[in-house]
Amino acid sequence: MKVIIITFNIPYNKDRKLYHSRLGVGWVSPYHLGVEAGYSYQLHCFSAEDSIEVDIKLGGPFMALSLRF
Repeated sequence: MKVIIITFNIPYNKDRKLYHSRLGVGWVSPYHLGVEAGYSYQLHCFSAEDSIEVDIKLGGPFMALSLRF
């Protein structure tokens, strides 16, 4: 079993920010087939000139199947 922990915190500038965090657990077979499950969270913050502010939050559980070559 393989444990995957990936965390990104990437602020672009003071008017636009992107934060992404991800925690997952996965397994890869000897035939390069993989399965991964976990939780992902994203926060996007944008500010425009005329006092327009947008905050978008995306998050939840995920499951992925992969073929690695």
